Amino acid sequence: MARRAVTPLGVLRNPSSSGNRGRAPRPAPPGVVVIEARSAAETPAALAALRAAGVVAVVVDGGDGTVRETATHLAQAFGGAPPPLGVLPHGNTNLIARSLGALADEAALAALAARLRAGRLPPTRRAAMLALAFDVPTAVTIFAIPNLFSNIWQSWSFRAHHLPRGFTMPFVIAAIAGAALGTVMLVSLPPQALMVGTACVCIAFIAFRMARPGWVLPLAAATRVTLPVGVVAGVLQGAIGVSAPVSVTFLSAMKLDRPVFIATISAIFVAMSLVQLPMMAGLGLMTPMRVAFGLGTLAILLATMPIGSALARRWSPKVFNTTILIMLAVIAARLLYDAATH
Repeated sequence: MARRAVTPLGVLRNPSSSGNRGRAPRPAPPGVVVIEARSAAETPAALAALRAAGVVAVVVDGGDGTVRETATHLAQAFGGAPPPLGVLPHGNTNLIARSLGALADEAALAALAARLRAGRLPPTRRAAMLALAFDVPTAVTIFAIPNLFSNIWQSWSFRAHHLPRGFTMPFVIAAIAGAALGTVMLVSLPPQALMVGTACVCIAFIAFRMARPGWVLPLAAATRVTLPVGVVAGVLQGAIGVSAPVSVTFLSAMKLDRPVFIATISAIFVAMSLVQLPMMAGLGLMTPMRVAFGLGTLAILLATMPIGSALARRWSPKVFNTTILIMLAVIAARLLYDAATH
């Protein structure tokens, strides 16, 4: 009788993580393929090697940064059909492993390999949660759906407050072009440089606004730079799903009234989303799971938007502008954290 082939379990091990540093790896259990990746740049090649080995599940042996980097590249490395993903926590804080659960130790790894040899695949629920939380393409794709429909609603609700077409139309056209380029970058480039650059723009604007709180960007001057600003905002929206550091910063500098601000930013977001969605579908990003999560997010968003609108109507212009600055500071901090731990 022919011997049944062993179904391998893939382990992506980062020997540079704090829990693995200076610690010799133990011999791999039967049915386990171990590939090392010492840095983020080596992760795609390591995943490609695991796919070539025919693994049906991947375990990350490292810390939060290694987990995030693996989740980001997993779908692309496995041809759009990522295998279940587990974690063997050998980092410093291991926050992801604590949040989503993890293999306890190498003995648990051996037990999982035994399940695979017996033909029992691990559950995929955690893998889906992990990809949802930390895979940049997944997050951008999911939020493109609620982003489109919520901003259509906002744009229609504030349709009487749009800026002149001489400003809005070039901004929209440039944002569309940028979103198309950014969507292509989403599947081909690492996002760290974009994250750091975007965060620096946020921080610079906040510092400038605090130093010169009375400064206003006139409409005539803003109109002259709508094309480059729109392109950059669109690229960021397409590549990392966050254009606010550019689009919101730009409009905030004009010190627009709240209705005018919302009408303008909503029109920009609608235009970018109309480009993003079909391009995502064409590039294979719009999977059934992501569409389902996007529609669920949209339902929650639509249910809570009236509450937010009611509260916002009570804000003074000073409170509204301060809120924008706080939002930009939070975005900058999150982008820097994501870039540092990616």
